[in-house]
Formats: sequence, C-alpha cells, structure tokens
Amino acid sequence: GRAGDAPANTSLGSAGGELLWAEALGSAVLTVEGQREIYADRLLYDAEGREIRATGQQGNRVRVRDLMRGATSTFSAMRWDMTSDTIEFIQPGSIVTPE
Repeated sequence: GRAGDAPANTSLGSAGGELLWAEALGSAVLTVEGQREIYADRLLYDAEGREIRATGQQGNRVRVRDLMRGATSTFSAMRWDMTSDTIEFIQPGSIVTPE
C-alpha cells in the first residue's frame, strides 16, 4: 500500500505456512518469531537470503520493538541478517527502555 493505507501485517514463524519473500510499502509492521516488531515505511523480507531490510521515508524513522525486553529503538534504516542474527543500523536515533 501507499502511505496512509491500512498497515500491512506479516508474521514470520507462524504455523501453517512459509513466507518466502515479501515487500510492504506504507505503514508496514513485521512481527518476527514473536520476539521483535519492525515498523517501517518500506519492508523487504527475503527468506532465501535470510535478510530483512527496513527503511523510513520522508523523515520517518524505522522502529524496532524488542518484545522480550520492552525496548524500542529508532533508525533511518536497518538490515537484519537472520543467519548470523546481526542487525546493521543506519543513522541510529533513540533507544527507549522500560524503567
């Protein structure tokens, strides 16, 4: 969808199917294995490459919410290598943790 459309929700690691590749535009939310939520204007998921890329557009930030810790971080963009479980943050912003 375009900015202003209803959010595109994709869940990885859910029973009953396998998501191989997806791209979402607009207000996109991706829940990864019940551990993290990624909010972005553009999300790209590649199962074969085991990679997630997320970007914000027009001054918006990517938000990554760690559901286990309750922390939320913001960035201009991010690249998550799911094989090595490493996340590359581009122009990091704030990190908010529960008290």
